[in-house]
Amino acid sequence: MQLPVYSIAICPPSEVTCYVRELKEELRLRIGHYPSCHSEAHLSLTHFTADERAARRWLLVLEKCCAGVSSFEFRLKGVRAFSQGTVYMMPDAESRERFLGLCGQIRQASGRLKKHPFSLTPHLTIARQLDEQQLDTAFRVLMPKAVATRFLCSDIALRKFDPDRGQYTIVQRIPFGNYHTAALPWQSALW
Repeated sequence: MQLPVYSIAICPPSEVTCYVRELKEELRLRIGHYPSCHSEAHLSLTHFTADERAARRWLLVLEKCCAGVSSFEFRLKGVRAFSQGTVYMMPDAESRERFLGLCGQIRQASGRLKKHPFSLTPHLTIARQLDEQQLDTAFRVLMPKAVATRFLCSDIALRKFDPDRGQYTIVQRIPFGNYHTAALPWQSALW
């Protein structure tokens, strides 16, 4: 039996998720179906396979780790592409450093759990596996629409892959130790 696949991710609030969903849908209408057109907005920290017992241990590690993390403003700016045809929104330098710091804390706290690769290039994927023509269309469609976006990052999510849907489902959100409820304007043309 194959073990379930889990993901640890930053999942933006609904306003940002809806905005990204609109970008994905606009692109889908222009180029047709593409991998990740139905995936929810997220920034993956890592993924792993685990039985139920190991998944519970991971959850305990995440709860312990997040208890000492402060909420922070996460900023996304501009659309870029990786060479393999992935179009994404990239974080600014400060958000990138906070993301990588969070990856490091979780990696260190995971101790004896099997080590898994952590993301070294934080990004919010809009589309992946696009060919050159689709990439050109994506940039024409997305560049004028992809404005600077920011949100209060106050938790991370443990997600489990649902093979029937072909998507991840949030199992649990793990709040940071000093969750602040102050809302930030989520979209702006300039910082």
